[in-house]
Amino acid sequence: YGIPLEADPDRPDTMYFGVDSDSLMRSTDRGKTWSEWSSTVFRSPCDIVVVPESDSSVILVGDGITSSGNGRYWRSTGGSPTFTTSFTVAGSEIPGMACARLRNANAFGTNWSGGGVQRTTDFGLGWPSVHNVGNAWGVGIAKDDPDCVVFGVYSGSAGYLSLNGGANGTFIQVNQLPGSNYNFYPRDRATVL
Repeated sequence: YGIPLEADPDRPDTMYFGVDSDSLMRSTDRGKTWSEWSSTVFRSPCDIVVVPESDSSVILVGDGITSSGNGRYWRSTGGSPTFTTSFTVAGSEIPGMACARLRNANAFGTNWSGGGVQRTTDFGLGWPSVHNVGNAWGVGIAKDDPDCVVFGVYSGSAGYLSLNGGANGTFIQVNQLPGSNYNFYPRDRATVL
């Protein structure tokens, strides 16, 4: 479960797709044709982040299977198709990830069902926890303000908002969100869809 499809933000003709029990697929013609790309085999990629303005050299993958083992953050650098594990979470999967162009060293990842939310500030090398809520799923960062971060709980009507980039776990709870909070699109600080 997740969204294992990502377009390179700096080369939108290049896209990556995560396949269960297989390597990542890559297309260099906007999805017209695909070929196996990574030398790493993943269990079940939930989300992929191609870090903006890193010259496509940093790619992060959130991997895991619902209720089976522990999810892992994977990292590739230098445009390499080989990924290394950078962190194993308490939950079984990492369904959502987000990274912003305006602060590209930072990324967030959510965990199902336990494990909360992690943030990296070093392009995916370390993933300290910034919130311990259960069932975290969708996450997003405002396009105009990397301090505006939002994430939601899948099986509940609660979301969480930080206006300081999630520093020190400073998220305020926002209630009355409908549905399962599968994903967030913070177009800008004033408009979160």
